[in-house]
Amino acid sequence: MRSRWRYFLPVTLFEQFRHFFNLFYLLVALSQLVKWFAIGPLVTYLAPLAFVVAMSLSTEFLDEFKRWRQAAVLNNEAYVALTHISETGQLKFTQLPSKRIRPGYVLRLGTNARVPCDCLLLKAYGSEGATFIRTDQLDGETDWKLRYALAVTQNREFDAWPQLDGFLQVEPPRKEIYEFEGVLALRNAAGEFDRVHLSLANTLWGNTVVAGEPVLALALFTGERMRSSLHRDKAASKVSAFALEINNMSKILCAVLLVGALMLTALAPLSRYSIIYFVRHVLLLTSILPISLKVNLDLAKFVYKYYVQHDAELAGVRVQNTNISEELGRLDILLTDKTGTLTMNKMKLTNVVCNQKIYNLNVVRLDTFAPQNPLEALLDAAESETARLHRFALCMSVCHSVFVAQNGGGAEQPVFQASSPDEMALVQWCCSVGLVLAERSRDAIALSYAQEDGRRARLALKLLDTYAFDSERKRMGVLVEFPDSGARYYVVKGADSAVLELLASSPLWIKESVEYLASQGLRTLVFGFKRVSEELFAALQAANASALESFGNLAEKKYAVADRLLDCGLEFVGATAVEDHLQRDVPQTIEALCQANIKVWMLTGDKADTALSIATSTNLKRVLLSRCSPSQKAQLVAVLTGLFPQLRVAAVGDGGNDVPMIQRAHCGFGLVGFEGKQAALSADVRLLEFRQLRALVLYHGHLCRLRSFKLSSFVIQRGLVLGVVQLFFSASFYGAPVSVFPSALLVGYATYYTMLAGFAQVFDYDVAPETIYMFPEL
Repeated sequence: MRSRWRYFLPVTLFEQFRHFFNLFYLLVALSQLVKWFAIGPLVTYLAPLAFVVAMSLSTEFLDEFKRWRQAAVLNNEAYVALTHISETGQLKFTQLPSKRIRPGYVLRLGTNARVPCDCLLLKAYGSEGATFIRTDQLDGETDWKLRYALAVTQNREFDAWPQLDGFLQVEPPRKEIYEFEGVLALRNAAGEFDRVHLSLANTLWGNTVVAGEPVLALALFTGERMRSSLHRDKAASKVSAFALEINNMSKILCAVLLVGALMLTALAPLSRYSIIYFVRHVLLLTSILPISLKVNLDLAKFVYKYYVQHDAELAGVRVQNTNISEELGRLDILLTDKTGTLTMNKMKLTNVVCNQKIYNLNVVRLDTFAPQNPLEALLDAAESETARLHRFALCMSVCHSVFVAQNGGGAEQPVFQASSPDEMALVQWCCSVGLVLAERSRDAIALSYAQEDGRRARLALKLLDTYAFDSERKRMGVLVEFPDSGARYYVVKGADSAVLELLASSPLWIKESVEYLASQGLRTLVFGFKRVSEELFAALQAANASALESFGNLAEKKYAVADRLLDCGLEFVGATAVEDHLQRDVPQTIEALCQANIKVWMLTGDKADTALSIATSTNLKRVLLSRCSPSQKAQLVAVLTGLFPQLRVAAVGDGGNDVPMIQRAHCGFGLVGFEGKQAALSADVRLLEFRQLRALVLYHGHLCRLRSFKLSSFVIQRGLVLGVVQLFFSASFYGAPVSVFPSALLVGYATYYTMLAGFAQVFDYDVAPETIYMFPEL
């Protein structure tokens, strides 16, 4: 940190003089030290430059001081760490600040403790050797994540850890926070190494928070090598079209200055002093280049930010990048996500497809889950309609990534944690019909249900493997085993385009039912399953073992094995349809934006029928793109900005899959959504609701653009007045390089004489909000 302050001034000055205006005026000031070029007091040229640089340095200093103060608090947090083992084998814990933590230290982290560095979870004092963590400060996601301790250290007493003999191999530091690979090799009694593969589920990334029971964790990477530090890369700086226009205008003014100086030099006879006269004329006409323009515009952007963040209609809006202020008033295309952006992302299961029927759950209430036969029999042979519905509910209760955070109100009222609102809706519906997710651990999932006699029973299934949802595969699956019989089943759910092709038989009525529900604007999922025979399971284990022999790309290898052995010959179980209501005033907002000649396009990963229904209900009549992956959304922005550079493209979204699109657009809006703050943290402007775009773009965007144009015109005109007067004065004396103005006037003209009058343009407005909402064309 000391070195940071040591180099603060030279680094900041270097950045300031990279700007053309500042560098030009620095050279002008230095030229006054040469007696042949001196035309007035040094302060005349040094004072404006010093004022501009001082303003910029003050801003940079305040920002740097805030960062230093925040870092100092984090670096001095106290932690208890196992730093070394004595000669007698005693484990010595020491309290030390986080800045002194080194890789290899074992940390003791309590509940609600911030994780100071990237760690490997060795022991959790909660049930099943697991703990919850909060990652909202890392990735913006608000749901809790479950992390598991290594079995070899979890099941061993802490004092016996020094007896372990082996080595740990992990991947080098990288910024990917959703992937991790490593191997722990321990020597067994025979002298051979037993290898344990490590995954993301065994990690605690730095700047996350332990939300569950206390843990012991091994420090892996610290400081700038942590995932959070590497993941903190700044997005590419966005330059507004207005800034480019100002830059081009500066070049024109520079050309005018040089031409004027050349003309004045030509009025005098050519001599050996002509070069000196030319330079002195350039110095006399420097007012044509307004050095204060950048400072005025930067100060104006803070005013714009204040107006936006204190507008009652924009409560909760935060401007995170003031460089795009003028861009708000000149948008041509707005690319919007659907789920969570136009809709509320609060899901409710409304329909299920089973028994060649579509059940409307708003009208028909299904019977309470109370099967007469053992649950295993439902998967083997479901003859009746009720049995097939029970089988469907069982698959819904098993195939998901939802965890039980606590059982605050008893077994029938658990509190769930889920990263997907769709999955939460399915699990909650299963609970409402009596099939309750009671517990979930690393290798087991427990369900509670009512028996025929009314008493509640509990079924604990072994969770052999989980194939997490992937945006490319568009499905997830679980491999479970019934404990009594040992029967194994593979259950999968996903988009109809991904699952229907995996079914052994796919009757036309399944596709028609799903398409009908999608046409109603509902989000659909298709479920399938298959029984895994002993031969297939043995082949699966052998293929997985072979894939794990080599280090690297373990997840891809695992999915490849599943695609080859499991994702084929599935039996259809059913389909679900969840409803997601529109946000407030979305149709009115889109209509107002369209009337302002802003083309609104919808980009979604959902089905075309679902997207079309939402587009119809929101009056979105331009372009609709469905089944878009995150990379495709970003590529579309790149194509639009590349082929049509004159167009200004904005993007709005609420999830992590929208971040590439938001960062690539000229102006990115991020909504704080149900699934987290990733989009909001990566955006130029953070919103709470889509409807806030109307006031932000139509009113504040219009005013930002108008005020900046007026302010820049005033500053440029102010400099031209001095330059033109000086030009005619020198011309009337046959190119004599003599200043027409006193030094005090030159210094004061652009500061205390005219500064307030010019900056008053920033507070001007030409239209009331109500008027511009009524006539968006303005």
